[in-house]
Amino acid sequence: MKHLCLVCFGLLLVCAPAWAEDDFLIHDGDRVVIWGDSITDNAYYPRSMENYALSRFSDWTVEFHNLGWGGDRTTTLERMKRDLPQYQPTFVTIKLGMNDGQYTEFKQENYDAYIKGYRQLLDFLRSNTGARIVLITTVTYELDVVPVRKRNNAEIDMSPYPETLRRFSEGVKELAQEYKTGFIDLNALYAETLTNGKKANPDFKLSGDAIHPNVNGQAYMAYHILKGLNAPALVADIGVDAQNGAILWEKGAYLRNLKVEGDRLSFTRCDRSLPFHFSGEDEMDSRFIDKKTWYNELNRDWLVVKNQSKPYALLTIDDEAIAVLSKEQLEEGINLSLLPKSPMLAHGALIADLTNKRHDAEYARWRRCWLQGVRSPYDFTPYKPESVYSKYLGDAAKFYHCSQLKYNDPAPRQFLLTGGEKEELEKSLSK
Repeated sequence: MKHLCLVCFGLLLVCAPAWAEDDFLIHDGDRVVIWGDSITDNAYYPRSMENYALSRFSDWTVEFHNLGWGGDRTTTLERMKRDLPQYQPTFVTIKLGMNDGQYTEFKQENYDAYIKGYRQLLDFLRSNTGARIVLITTVTYELDVVPVRKRNNAEIDMSPYPETLRRFSEGVKELAQEYKTGFIDLNALYAETLTNGKKANPDFKLSGDAIHPNVNGQAYMAYHILKGLNAPALVADIGVDAQNGAILWEKGAYLRNLKVEGDRLSFTRCDRSLPFHFSGEDEMDSRFIDKKTWYNELNRDWLVVKNQSKPYALLTIDDEAIAVLSKEQLEEGINLSLLPKSPMLAHGALIADLTNKRHDAEYARWRRCWLQGVRSPYDFTPYKPESVYSKYLGDAAKFYHCSQLKYNDPAPRQFLLTGGEKEELEKSLSK
């Protein structure tokens, strides 16, 4: 597929969003702005969202802009007026609330200020953009990590704070209903993840300070948010019969040159999309993640082989030995995205690397050039004039975005399944 890298954008039309229950809420051509506080600022979950869209929909032109800022609350309308319009967003997510509760028991005045500020942000978006909006509640406070915080030489019991955030989240739900926006109750989903994780493993933690999700916590956030956006699971789903060389089904890909020669089954698979890579995936603690569930629900690259003659088969893709699979595994189906040596997964990791480079260039231009010296989301200093360096960073961000769109086309893959005995086949994996 060929893509057009868009530099200039047209005017937006203001209209009410229409939500289709089963459709991915991000669309081809969207300019996505992700708005939030320090949990969003330079974080992994927005990058994972970008990785997903650009890997799964290789013929799309879509762009992402992370405008999270540490310490932000709903009361920074002037920051939104300064930072957001230049991107002319068509899709906006807002995730605020951790700071708005002020790390104390529920207080009506804090809640009222939170809702009032949220209304101002939503009214501004509705009046000045045609963006579809999704409101996302904040993650909960991880109480067992920091049960007591020190403030002004006093020890503050944090046990009421999860309930404060829960009540603030109920207010966000009501706003979503009133403004007819999308809504993802991340607070409830994240709290459930923590409860189940700690029940299964007492060492389960998703933060180091009870507030900011670590790399594992950011991955859970990305998983819950993508599911809330109706992200399709399917990469590809292929079924073949190894006895007669028949194609049983093809979804998300198509096969050609299918051949059965003795104990060897070969074919070329032409894909329409790629499995995506969670940002920070290489840093995750495998004890505390649910990669199988995540990949089966968001990276379903399924292969079924019926009537395999031998008890085991060596799977080779593009002349590289990938895995030895049992007849039972192939009959039931295997998610190729869960095989570490999958070249399709490696291709998705390449897109994730380009996402990191694009994001880093854009972030540096925004925060270190345009807003050099501005340290707070409550400082509404105007942008500095474009400099040679900021222009260089802008060009770099555009280059990496164009590279994302250039290199996310799936390549045809040569599959070979060779039947045999397990011990002999496994020798090929160590070569």
